[in-house]
Amino acid sequence: MKLTWIPVCCALFTVAPVYAGESAELPFGASLPAMLDWLDQHHPEIQAMQQESLAAMARVTPAGALPDPMFRMELQDIDRSNPTLAPNKVGSTKYSFIQSLPWWGKRDLQRGVAESEAKRVGTQVAQTRNELRARLKVGYAQFFYSHTAARVNQELAEIAARLEQVAQTRYANGLAPQQDALKAQLEKTSLSAERLSLTSEIRQAEARLNVLLLRPVNAQLTPPLALPGLDKGLPSADLASLALQRNPQIQSQNAQIESAQASRKLADSNRYPDFALGIAPIQTGNRVEKFEVMLEMNLPLRWDVRNAQRDEAGAMLAAAESRKNAAEQQLRGDIEEARSAYLLAQSQQQLLSNTLLPQAQLTFRSALAGYENGKVDFTTVLDSIRQIRQLRLDLARNQKEQLTRQAELEKWIGEEL
Repeated sequence: MKLTWIPVCCALFTVAPVYAGESAELPFGASLPAMLDWLDQHHPEIQAMQQESLAAMARVTPAGALPDPMFRMELQDIDRSNPTLAPNKVGSTKYSFIQSLPWWGKRDLQRGVAESEAKRVGTQVAQTRNELRARLKVGYAQFFYSHTAARVNQELAEIAARLEQVAQTRYANGLAPQQDALKAQLEKTSLSAERLSLTSEIRQAEARLNVLLLRPVNAQLTPPLALPGLDKGLPSADLASLALQRNPQIQSQNAQIESAQASRKLADSNRYPDFALGIAPIQTGNRVEKFEVMLEMNLPLRWDVRNAQRDEAGAMLAAAESRKNAAEQQLRGDIEEARSAYLLAQSQQQLLSNTLLPQAQLTFRSALAGYENGKVDFTTVLDSIRQIRQLRLDLARNQKEQLTRQAELEKWIGEEL
């Protein structure tokens, strides 16, 4: 019996395109960039961090402002026989206007502490955004892999069904044993069981993406046909250097160091007194004939308190610098690990696409032709199909790994690669 359906089988097992262009008109789920844009604009965690950043920026101006002036009115020499609170009917009334004045430079230091805190909160906006985008990309990569595995499973099921027909025909003609048909049936049953597991994986991947995108958990997403952006590869620049310059966590540590440095200088300045200046016109009857001028200052005699404050500020600065050093070292290791894994997956993908899969397809065609002529047993045909299946899955797994590692690198570097 001639296997006229060989071209159909080969078409089913043709290597799918590794990359596909994105279109704004693609339905939700098919376009990763559209999902990322939606995440940036609508996710409440990003919006909450943006509002916290605005709140931190609003605290800068009050931190460096002068305290509100004080007003005090004193009614003096009130007649006990004819008490009154009318300013012109008592012995005298003093109106005091008092303005507190911190030691020179304290306001600038207080403003610097608030500005550093605003920078730190601002970096958390970028860090939250990067982490959410990385989670979306990793979830999308798993979503792509599960759907690819399901498509390969369906293709293999169609091949197994056709092989079963061929095996039954050859068995009826006395050209093959009945075991060939039974093996094809067993393969179909195994694929059906696998399909149930893959369906569950797809639902789980959809649920994770829907939760991240604030959609109903059971809402369906359009299956992706390819993963975007992998054809660009990694930039030639030193990724670790880029990350140290742009990583939000490192920038947050830098802001904490700036805040600690300003706090230590502020603790030093607390050794000097603060002042208060006041002027007090004095009313007698209906006239103001006298004025008083006041100068007030605190006496910073508690050197133990001042020393403790300075020690605290110094310890906070040392802690911030240590955390930054630890974060930089960890970041270098993470960057190199993700980079190496990305390059390995990229090399394996090229090997699969350009060499292994074409060779496996040739083996499949040869096995089919050999089975037609009775020179190859049925097991060899099944093995060749399974080999192509495994290579197709390996290719999708490598694409998933590349996007996962790319997402990690972008999270640490702080921008798209």
